[in-house]
Amino acid sequence: MQVGTILMKCKSCGASLEINDEKQIMFCPYCGSKEFIEESDSVKQQRIKSDAYKTVEIGKQYFENEKNKREYSFRMTKFKAATIGIIVAIVVCVGLFCHPIRRFSNAFLPHKGKIQVTVSGISCDGKTLEAAETEFRAMGFSNITTSHQPFPLATLVRGEGESVFEVSIDGDSGFIKGDWFDPDAVVVISYY
Repeated sequence: MQVGTILMKCKSCGASLEINDEKQIMFCPYCGSKEFIEESDSVKQQRIKSDAYKTVEIGKQYFENEKNKREYSFRMTKFKAATIGIIVAIVVCVGLFCHPIRRFSNAFLPHKGKIQVTVSGISCDGKTLEAAETEFRAMGFSNITTSHQPFPLATLVRGEGESVFEVSIDGDSGFIKGDWFDPDAVVVISYY
């Protein structure tokens, strides 16, 4: 039985019919008879059953929708919490590896036998090769190598001569003044 229908019997042919509960006239598709639907006890009972069925179905749909809303809300809360956790973890990791405080905290650690650089990698850019080598030897580094990178445009911009464009100590070209390194660390001075 569908929602909004009542079961009736045709008085002419006895066929079982499902009638819309809002109609006042019953039409039998089998024998073609029409009859006015009176509000008898059986009609009232069928109408009450139909209304009850509708109410139950609406209630089921309502509770199913509410359950789905709660589940969706719970999943979204978990997703948001996981996303925030991942973002915080990334920020903390980046902060630990890139933040300058890490470098400043080195000043308070014991550095027995290490060399503290007096320049940053960026400040060496544009110096002559000879000046950079002399400066790093004066700091106490002994393992200094040079790397020539021919670049014609640099000669036009910076002029003739051996112009330094990068210095790295043990592969770290982002070192800053005050960082500490072993005396046998490899210093690579790259120049044009």
